[in-house]
Amino acid sequence: MTAAKAHLRYIQRDGVTRDGAAGTLYSRDHDDADGKAFLERSGGERHQFRLIVAAEDGSKFADLKPFIRDLMAQMEKDLSTKLDWVAVDHHNTGHPHTHVVIRGRDDDGRDLVIAKSYISEGIRAQARRLATLELGPETQIERLSKLKLEMTVRRLTPIDRSISREAKENIWVFEANGRGHEMRSLKIARLKVLERLGLAAERRPGVFEVDPQLVRKLQMLGVREERYAAAQRTLKEAGLTVQPSQISLWSAAGCGRQMNGILIGRGLVDDGSERHYLVLRSQNDRIVYAEFNMTPSQELPDRGAKLSLVPGRSPEIAIVKMLHGRVR
Repeated sequence: MTAAKAHLRYIQRDGVTRDGAAGTLYSRDHDDADGKAFLERSGGERHQFRLIVAAEDGSKFADLKPFIRDLMAQMEKDLSTKLDWVAVDHHNTGHPHTHVVIRGRDDDGRDLVIAKSYISEGIRAQARRLATLELGPETQIERLSKLKLEMTVRRLTPIDRSISREAKENIWVFEANGRGHEMRSLKIARLKVLERLGLAAERRPGVFEVDPQLVRKLQMLGVREERYAAAQRTLKEAGLTVQPSQISLWSAAGCGRQMNGILIGRGLVDDGSERHYLVLRSQNDRIVYAEFNMTPSQELPDRGAKLSLVPGRSPEIAIVKMLHGRVR
């Protein structure tokens, strides 16, 4: 229950609405749902389901609530049970999204069971269908425009996956007379970017050697970029401006057996687990981003708390301990 309470508090935090205010819980029937009552109804349950619904064109929705309510109603039909849920819309990133928390009981009071395939694919398919009904099908021009916006990003994109599939023995060849000439031109532009990242090399005009680990390396690069971006958002919320070069990512190898410091801010990494992140000003004035796993009895530390980071089982996951007195 402690973790569930902390999660609800976190998704309602300040700065998540369009005007920078705190988020407001809503439900099937109410625009201002009672989070305390929801937690009381959830007492004793073995689990909750926590979703992030991020419609690809979420910025086109004037209000996400009707879309989320339609999606939850469709889930009820698919699962053949009423669902007790609350949600909060977030507009604090470039992609509006919604955090949904579903109680772990069905309408007969039994443990709610949802197949992993439905969580990973079924909900996404229904959300895509409802968004298409609301906004209309995506045109080829809109699709190409979105792909153009992804040309320079330092993470895995649909074009990268396509390049990886098309590369034969790690060689990708431009076919001047092939179908979809504009799409292939976009791939050439993306390969030029990948070349600057050290993940591709043009051997002769239109012929590129592609890193055999392209997909995995871009996924890893994307994770690093997300961590730096989360650290920058946290610093901005605290009124601090720091260059990315001044931010370190915590790891047992790079940061030693223990690091003490003052908490600048924190956030949630993965709704599917209890993994959180924090941004710390260390005793030697470094800005450090670290991820940690919440335990059921653990309370999230507040800004300004004195903390110690020590290695956990994973080299990139810290164990967070509260300190008392002066940080040194």
